[in-house]
Amino acid sequence: MQLKIYISLFSCIFSFCANSQNSDTLNIVEVLSKKDSILKLTVLNSNVPHYILNKNKLSELSAKDIGDALKYIPGTYVKDYGGIGGIKTVSYRSLGAGHTNVEMDGVILPNTQTATVNLSQFDVFSIHKLEMTSGQVQNHFSTASSYIKSNLLSISSDLFQLPTTKINLKLMGNASSINAYQGAIFFQQKLSKHFSYGLQSLYHFGSGKYNFNLKNIDSTYSAERQDSKLQNLKIKGGLSYQNKNLKVHLNSNYINTQQKLPGAVVLYNPYNDQSLKNKTFNSTLATQYKSKTIAIGANLFLQNNETVYRDNHYLNPQGFLENQYSNSVFGGGFIFSRFLKVETQKIFFGSDFKQAKLKGDQFETSPIRNSTNSVIGLSKWLWKLKLQANLSHQYIYDKTPLNTKEISHFSPFASLAYLPFKKHSFRVRTHFKNTYRLPSFNDLYYNSIGNSKLKAENASSINVGLTYGKNLKSTTFETTIDIYQNEIKDKIVAIPTKNLFNWSMQNIGNVLSRGVDFSLLFSYKKKLFNFTISTSQSYNSSIDVTQKNSFTYEHQIPYTPNYNASYSSTFSYKKNSLSLTILHTGHRYVLNENLPFNKLNGFIDLALGLSKTILIKKQSIYCKVLVANLLNTNYEIIKSFPMPGRHFSIKLIYTLNK
Repeated sequence: MQLKIYISLFSCIFSFCANSQNSDTLNIVEVLSKKDSILKLTVLNSNVPHYILNKNKLSELSAKDIGDALKYIPGTYVKDYGGIGGIKTVSYRSLGAGHTNVEMDGVILPNTQTATVNLSQFDVFSIHKLEMTSGQVQNHFSTASSYIKSNLLSISSDLFQLPTTKINLKLMGNASSINAYQGAIFFQQKLSKHFSYGLQSLYHFGSGKYNFNLKNIDSTYSAERQDSKLQNLKIKGGLSYQNKNLKVHLNSNYINTQQKLPGAVVLYNPYNDQSLKNKTFNSTLATQYKSKTIAIGANLFLQNNETVYRDNHYLNPQGFLENQYSNSVFGGGFIFSRFLKVETQKIFFGSDFKQAKLKGDQFETSPIRNSTNSVIGLSKWLWKLKLQANLSHQYIYDKTPLNTKEISHFSPFASLAYLPFKKHSFRVRTHFKNTYRLPSFNDLYYNSIGNSKLKAENASSINVGLTYGKNLKSTTFETTIDIYQNEIKDKIVAIPTKNLFNWSMQNIGNVLSRGVDFSLLFSYKKKLFNFTISTSQSYNSSIDVTQKNSFTYEHQIPYTPNYNASYSSTFSYKKNSLSLTILHTGHRYVLNENLPFNKLNGFIDLALGLSKTILIKKQSIYCKVLVANLLNTNYEIIKSFPMPGRHFSIKLIYTLNK
């Protein structure tokens, strides 16, 4: 019955759009609808929360990687395990990392194995742009899988951009006082008017040792963080063709990581003797075609990941534990859009397919998951109202060591925005979205982690918000406020245990999440002087509402702060810049019961950066000195995983364009 209602609704909408093509009522807003405005961070005219961080903004925020950058977007909470090999995953509005797709250069990164992508693996060195969208995807070329989840994190690399000069060369070196070092090279050459190729490599290594203080009830424990040694090599190559309408990009990526796993500091023991080796290879082919009337995106991808986990002191007859896993994924998809007069009005549909297979030395039969995702939707102006809607569908065929099952699920999305003023960037917006997430292979099957009885997670979200921005001759002002509610059934929660590889997976029957996100930005520019200040604030209540007689009824769910905020300010004159960033996170609870001994205190983290750029004809030298955790605060984002105290880093980047 529900499906019939959705189909009937979409049939009516498409019929109305077709019949209203020649209506003159759209003329009032055609000028407004041609291009959504982007000021310093927020896409103000978007129907849904939509944020963009370009290369300059990433530099202002002193972000080492994508995980650091996302901490400054309202509604995001990044779980950071500290150290140089620490994992970083994002939770947006209490929806776990499994509800955020990560897209790299137009292709969704497959994550059937973990359902999350470690954001610390994306260094900002060669990132061109970063976008975070909640609700409906705003990109013409994102395929159907992008619409399945609640949020999309889209990353555009420099390799995917057609160079403006014949040769682009970058060399980067970075060293920090927590015994972490980086070296990188980026090379891109324009072969002809339409062809270019590029190569980049980044090597991240070090012992990762740093001193920390850990407070107990009535004492403070001081020690040196051990077992964080890391060797991480990334190599990426790309070949691109681009003309007025067509863009084709072939990309291959290889990652080899060997690291020790810093354990939880339990009973004053900071030592651990577990290690993790990971090798990943993937190749993608992305094609984008765009004319005045249509846009077509298509992609193919292949990925193989090999993981070896070893515990040298495991209590078994052998005296050690070693698990080996191999996860292979391949697939592809397409999206087709037909514009209705202008690009911001369109109808679209698409579909993609993915097959994932997990092999492990502990499995008699390898789990296989085949999934097909499809979407149909529209974006339409109706006088001063902008309507966006889509209906997505997931079909999943799971063949596991225990059983075989088929799942079919439809998820609707609808949003409406109202623009009361033609000459002012003020908008009232609202949207509803349903998402459905299956447990990952890790959730179900991994040793010491998996829980084969996990149920799929079903979430419904509703959002109401206001956006406003003003761009004058020398000043820019923008602000947003959004109120939201998420209802999550069978929420999958990961509770970290003794190290970064071993977790405890569980379902929380029903979770009700309510919150407010607020952002404010002011920028002033006069001749060679520029000043920017911004803040994002998030207030969140995410409580267990499964059973009224339960000990955890109406308790805040684990690792979800009630309050999370960020502040950033930048002063620049000519090619010199001074930046200050502040992160403020409220208290959290590490387990389901909100008892005093489960409470993890909040923290404030300040970072101060000073940078200078020296120009020499077609060359430049960029130097940045950063003091992180300026106040030397002792804190943990994850229980028993202490973060570094005050530490320093220096970065040098040499650039040649000719």
